[in-house]
Amino acid sequence: MYGVFHDKFINTDDANLNNQLLSYYYGNSDQVEIQYDPLNQTITNLRQQMYVSASPSSMQYIVAMGKNAANYQISFPFKFSNNLRSFSSQVNDDRTLIVNQTKSQLQFAQIQPSLNLLNSTTLNIIIRKLPANQLVGVGICNQELMMMNQHTWDPTKSGSGAYMMISNGKTLNSEKNYNDYQTIFTYNEGDTIQITYYPGQRLEFFDNDSKYNNVTVSKYIRNVNFCVAFTTLNTEFYLTY
Repeated sequence: MYGVFHDKFINTDDANLNNQLLSYYYGNSDQVEIQYDPLNQTITNLRQQMYVSASPSSMQYIVAMGKNAANYQISFPFKFSNNLRSFSSQVNDDRTLIVNQTKSQLQFAQIQPSLNLLNSTTLNIIIRKLPANQLVGVGICNQELMMMNQHTWDPTKSGSGAYMMISNGKTLNSEKNYNDYQTIFTYNEGDTIQITYYPGQRLEFFDNDSKYNNVTVSKYIRNVNFCVAFTTLNTEFYLTY
């Protein structure tokens, strides 16, 4: 992928830093090019003429470097998939998912794009609405297994494709049935859950009060997406930094 970083607030002496910055976005990309353009203040994709996506940690990186993060226009990198989801839900906009039917079993919706399998990735999900005494889940899933299972979880067998923390504090591991014994914290309507995926190792979850939980993830899993789980009408999720 070619990328051009335009910014009227920097000078040509910052070229090396900016190359490092875009390399940080794209990992091992060997086709990153930085140009200084005093007339433009956008991130442009040379091939497709559209915004390129940066991870939430990339925005944090800009802030940490003290390079006027407010002057950079960065598109939000994640969105709910219109196709990779249970159709008991609807995508209200790229970052909002609303559940419009009640089901007896957990249903899933995937978040795109697929995750980098070389570096850790973080996403925050807000539980905007959750009816009383109902459950939701946040985590990651294997795209193919989810499609095979029609984005529905069968509690009688393993192989759901999901690695998640459920709102009651339990965890879900694709290699096991509904498990685990870790009830470290619970979450509910209005809470923000931060998820970090360490490829082939684990998922980490933090709540508003920095309470922590984790799920072990198979080192063989591929085609991984963030995802959410739900059962009940009027549940709503929102993706954020």
